[in-house]
Amino acid sequence: MSLLHSSGLGVTGGCQYENEYPNGGADAPDNEDPYGCTIQGHFQRKFNELGMSSVVVEYEHQANLNQNGDVAEGYGVTFQQNIDSSALQIFMKYAQLELERDTQLNGFDDLDLYTIGTRLRF
Repeated sequence: MSLLHSSGLGVTGGCQYENEYPNGGADAPDNEDPYGCTIQGHFQRKFNELGMSSVVVEYEHQANLNQNGDVAEGYGVTFQQNIDSSALQIFMKYAQLELERDTQLNGFDDLDLYTIGTRLRF
């Protein structure tokens, strides 16, 4: 579901649930069904003559997606600038990803991702 107000503020969110073990999972009685939710807050406005600018802040939570007992979380911030005269978008994103796995003895290090990119629309 996504909502956008005329002020440029908006929110997007969604959840999913996968019923992998409808009868309790006789072959894997201790397994839990995968589920997760995502929520984003965003703001967009035309601050300059180049085009629309957007800022998106997001959070995602997933559980049991790859293995039973996995819990993953991700946080991110994205800035995007449209350049209308050349149908170009420029964006920068930072995201931190975390994974906790019951079967992992040493644990996983968090990932910090930095992305810079462009997209040309034609």
